[in-house]
Amino acid sequence: VQALARQAEAGGDWAAAVGWWRQLAAQRPADSTVAQHLVEALAEAGDVAGALHAAHAHVTRLRDEYAMGAPPALIAR
Repeated sequence: VQALARQAEAGGDWAAAVGWWRQLAAQRPADSTVAQHLVEALAEAGDVAGALHAAHAHVTRLRDEYAMGAPPALIAR
């Protein structure tokens, strides 16, 4: 799935990339790298509100379910 997401990104197909990253994020909810890629794909697709929502949801999940802090790279976006 990750390879398909990266392929879609490389081709500029941000809608497809968002779909693949969402699928991977559902499979790996604590993976901040996947969340960051999803946020970036959403922003590139023009869905800034969706990107902000995805970032906030990931940070909240890390805090509430895993007692982890927010990854600095995701917060900086």
